Amino acid sequence: MKEFDLYAALTDVDDRFVLEAAETETNPRSKWRGIQRAAIATIAAGVVAVVGITVGSALKNQAPTGNKTVKEDVSSTKRWADQPNYEKYSELSINGVIYTGSSGEYEGQTGQCFGEFTIVGVDYGDVVFVSDEKTVQTGPAVSETILSGTWVAVDSQSVPEPTTRETTVLAYEIPGIDPSFAVAVKFPDEEQYCVYGNALYVADTYSDFATGTQLLQYTDLIGIILHTETGEQDVSGAYGTIRELLEELFAEESIPVFTQEELPSNFGGCAYMPNDPILTAPNHGIGTTIQIVSGDVLEFLQNKEFGELYAEIGVDYRLLGQQNIGIRVYSGGFVTTNIGWTEKTFYVGEECVTSFIQALSGN
Repeated sequence: MKEFDLYAALTDVDDRFVLEAAETETNPRSKWRGIQRAAIATIAAGVVAVVGITVGSALKNQAPTGNKTVKEDVSSTKRWADQPNYEKYSELSINGVIYTGSSGEYEGQTGQCFGEFTIVGVDYGDVVFVSDEKTVQTGPAVSETILSGTWVAVDSQSVPEPTTRETTVLAYEIPGIDPSFAVAVKFPDEEQYCVYGNALYVADTYSDFATGTQLLQYTDLIGIILHTETGEQDVSGAYGTIRELLEELFAEESIPVFTQEELPSNFGGCAYMPNDPILTAPNHGIGTTIQIVSGDVLEFLQNKEFGELYAEIGVDYRLLGQQNIGIRVYSGGFVTTNIGWTEKTFYVGEECVTSFIQALSGN
């Protein structure tokens, strides 16, 4: 079994994204879309490194001892010349849809060309980010600090003004992939296609999601952990292929999908219940636009509970270069995953979950 990163699976929201407040419900778009999606902003300073832990180990971040200054460890921010194009030019807008660059690559035949687009990046110069501060590093010190992960002390130095750079790219359809989910992007200085994805991609059912993302084609099964009363059990051999697993877990004909912005906190979401006292409290500090659970979603969740974590499935989603992504199965009939960068919650039903867990445990 290839060991999968449990920490990444549990905290697998891409670090380039931060959630902002969504608008309150205004005209529900469909039964499962009672609340407008939250905006997702790209972090301008670059991609921040994630330190993960493997199964059975602890997440530790210890400061060095001795004569070195105790500071936060250096992030993986790279010089402009050292960054791949998808990091240099992280955002692409096509007809109002914002796509974000990924480490995924596409090598097959492309479909329709959507046109030529200008994309912009920000060159911060030879700057190493340390915690919330910056320090200028020049010459060999930059490479040494970034590549070795050594610790640096921050002095009050001036930081160079960032430089705006731009280039033109061609964007293409990826056969079988919903263009509102991901597109292939061709940079003039590269042979292969980069894959840019839309983290605000919307699907009303699991079938729509699986088809639009070509889940079976681009997903690889890494490992499965079953949670029992006696502890965690590695049951990675229970399914030979990802197809067998997904067809068993998502066996129902119609499986609705929800975003975190649509669900209340007791179902893993971040939306407020309509009768929450904080909504009428003065100066509640959550701004003028908030997320409220819609009536349709409340009706669906009636007499249901999220339940306990029964199983964790580690997968890679190759199209976007996502590794160690978690699919989590709960006793109440709910399944969550971060494939596509933002958390999706599916309701497969308690009977389906029971059958799936029995297959995992060999009963």
